[in-house]
Amino acid sequence: MQAYREHYVQYVLQESVLYGGIVAVLRRLAAHAEMLVATSKAQTFAGPLVRHLGIEAAFTGVVGTALDNPREPKAETIRRALALAGARDAVMVGDTAHDVAGAHANGLPCVGALWGFGTREELEAAGCDALAERPAGLFD
Repeated sequence: MQAYREHYVQYVLQESVLYGGIVAVLRRLAAHAEMLVATSKAQTFAGPLVRHLGIEAAFTGVVGTALDNPREPKAETIRRALALAGARDAVMVGDTAHDVAGAHANGLPCVGALWGFGTREELEAAGCDALAERPAGLFD
C-alpha cells in the first residue's frame, strides 16, 4: 500500500487529464447549482488533483475517503458530501455501478456518465436513472 501511495502521489498529477468538453460543462453547471466531488479516491489525493486540473472553482467541496478507510462504501462518501453541502435535493453524476448504488442509497437519482470508466451495460444493470453520452449531454 505504501508503494502504491508513493507512486500515486508522484504520477497522478502528471498522468491525469480532463475529458474533452468537461470544463465548459462544469462552468455552466456551477453557475446554476452547488457542486461537490464525492470520490472513492483518498481525500489526501482528491483535493490536490481537482486543484491541479484547474477545476476547483466549480466545486464547493471535495469529499474523498480516509487513507485508513479506503474501502468506504460510496453511499457513505455521498452521505458525507450531502451533509457538507447541507443538501437534500441533489443528483449524482457517476460512471460506475458503485456511483449508482451510492446515489440510490441516499435517495438520489444518478446520471450515468458514459464518457467515464463504466460501460452502458454496467450502468443500466445498476439501475441508472438516465445516461449522458458526453459531458454536454448532462443538459439534455
